[in-house]
Amino acid sequence: MSILLLVIIIPRSYTQSNLNLTVKTNRTAYYVGENVQICGNLTFDSEPVTDGLVAIEINDARGTPIVLRTVTTGTRPQMAWYVYVGMVFASDQQGNPKNNFYRGDLAYFNITVVNNDIIPRVTLVTITALDKNQVPMGSASIKSTIPEDTYVRFIISIPIPSDAALGTATAYVNAYTEWPMIQGTPYCPERNATFNIISSGGASTEASATTTIQQLSGNYNLTFKLPTQIPKGNFTAYVTSIYHGFEAFNSTIFQVKMLGDITGDNRVNYLDLFQLAKAYGSKEGDTKYNPEADFNRDGNVNYLDLFVLAKNYGKSA
Repeated sequence: MSILLLVIIIPRSYTQSNLNLTVKTNRTAYYVGENVQICGNLTFDSEPVTDGLVAIEINDARGTPIVLRTVTTGTRPQMAWYVYVGMVFASDQQGNPKNNFYRGDLAYFNITVVNNDIIPRVTLVTITALDKNQVPMGSASIKSTIPEDTYVRFIISIPIPSDAALGTATAYVNAYTEWPMIQGTPYCPERNATFNIISSGGASTEASATTTIQQLSGNYNLTFKLPTQIPKGNFTAYVTSIYHGFEAFNSTIFQVKMLGDITGDNRVNYLDLFQLAKAYGSKEGDTKYNPEADFNRDGNVNYLDLFVLAKNYGKSA
């Protein structure tokens, strides 16, 4: 007797996990000296991730990174990191602790990065310094292959601008697999160190800028203030994340303009004066109101905005 055995194989269905990362800014265009807010959401299978890390790289119109930060989407993740920033403090050129720097000085930072993995790890170490008004003063980086189960010390310098706000500044140090703009992801949460910027006559105080911005909804946020001396044009914000082995990437563009430049052609001339004249006397909500002519963002286009345009008339970026 022969028996015919029929075996039907039913493929097992798998649910494809989906890590999604969004990014936006609170405005599409900014004037120098204004606050920029970057925010968005990180979701996994459409559910908010409340213990994730998001790397943020802000590049200016020339493609130069001005801000590199890693922010959380809620609580700080609790896990053993393959690579992490063990220590960072302000120092002199030899790596000895130093807390005070004059405007125009080179500020040095002593950074220790640890590789706990059993294999070497290529690591991009970045540092971004912001003055007490959250204005970026500069960024620096170094890429290195860190041997397995060891740590490496780096000393990285950043020049202190001549117009940096006096007072307590902060340096943020991060470790990435690669630049976020080319989809590198954070190895670990960032670390920071504070230091003082002082005048040539000794310690000094300087009032912080008090500006308010529209708060956008999102489970990660980053705010910084644009320097007054910065290339004008299109800036790009790149964001990346890794969660449960899945990676996500996104980007957005915003414009940075000089004060008085309503048309966005990087010069202040009769074209801008014409646009201001069309909106003159209007307030937010009026049909002829032009927010780009409202330089002080007070909801009115009036003599104060005309004064700003007149002061910058004839300038070009």
